[in-house]
Amino acid sequence: MPGSSYRPLDTEGPPGEPSQVDLFRKASKRGPPLEELIGLVALDSGLRASAIAHLSSDWIQPHGESFLLDVPKFQKCTLGVDNSGKGGDTTKGGVPCYDCKKRPTNQDWLLDRLPDGGDCWRPKSEAGYKGRTIPIKENDTQQILLSYFDLNDIVASRGTVCNRVKNIARRAGIEEITVDENGGKQFWPTTHDLRDTYGNRLARKGFDRFEIMATMGHASVEQAQDYIELSGRETEAAFDEKW
Repeated sequence: MPGSSYRPLDTEGPPGEPSQVDLFRKASKRGPPLEELIGLVALDSGLRASAIAHLSSDWIQPHGESFLLDVPKFQKCTLGVDNSGKGGDTTKGGVPCYDCKKRPTNQDWLLDRLPDGGDCWRPKSEAGYKGRTIPIKENDTQQILLSYFDLNDIVASRGTVCNRVKNIARRAGIEEITVDENGGKQFWPTTHDLRDTYGNRLARKGFDRFEIMATMGHASVEQAQDYIELSGRETEAAFDEKW
């Protein structure tokens, strides 16, 4: 959900120069296959880090000349390598990862709906639990999805996804690091900033709030409306119509 932390990548650069989205995309493709997958999928689907970590070939559904990412209601998690749930970077360990172990299951909308005692990946909100599909239109993202899962079964842990985004941003020359009042480092962009970038792109392309809500799995239409307002799309449309 956008708000005070809303800071998407710029979709348009200065005259004659690439945008931050262009730089991030190119930097993703210059990295190893795992980083290319993470970077392009984050840009072109708006998936959260946890969803990217649990992405599998089962999510890829042919659709005409392209395909859809069919985000499931829930999915058995096997990213952990021991009882702590740590690991998940290279092979299936057969047990839930740490994030899936700690994610609460006592919400009313989850009760009696999850298998394996709740030790599985599931979307963040009830809206996401209903399942959703995300069209993937960019050729380079389609290609890395197909080629990556020809050779691999899993992506990585959530932490690895977040760290690989930092690597890409650093390689793109757009990474910013600030220090908060407690001395902690804050990195930009994060996977959530890439999700905001996707929502911003949808709004700028003219998608309405219901279409954005369905695509991004928002819990309320107000969350989707925020992207339209923050992107300036409504103001632009008003000027196009009335100026």
